[in-house]
Amino acid sequence: MHIDGQRGPAVTRQGPVPFPLHHHAEVVHGNGTIALQLEQEMTAAASYGSDLLGGNAPQFDAVIADIGNGCTLSGVCMAFSGQPTQVFGAAPSSGFWEHAASLKRTETTMPQDSRSKYWKDLE
Repeated sequence: MHIDGQRGPAVTRQGPVPFPLHHHAEVVHGNGTIALQLEQEMTAAASYGSDLLGGNAPQFDAVIADIGNGCTLSGVCMAFSGQPTQVFGAAPSSGFWEHAASLKRTETTMPQDSRSKYWKDLE
């Protein structure tokens, strides 16, 4: 994962990887529309029942979120699953929110800033 030319901390997960994990994806500026590739993968991850920070989840870096309209990360999640308290089937207490907030330039509530993007760099 690369934000502002820097690599964020990796979060290691154990378990099989039942779907491809090699690409970038970006949310389109202004309306929070998720790039199809990322949306498909998030759907696959949710269907697989992977907790973002544990369980039988694939190995990848955290999703960085900023849709530029003041939404929270739970609002971002709603675009994936319609469930404002879930990411990959994980409740906020799973540690995702704390981890996301600990990443550089990332907070649980994002500022209004149409210059920013979502990035997911899967390796």
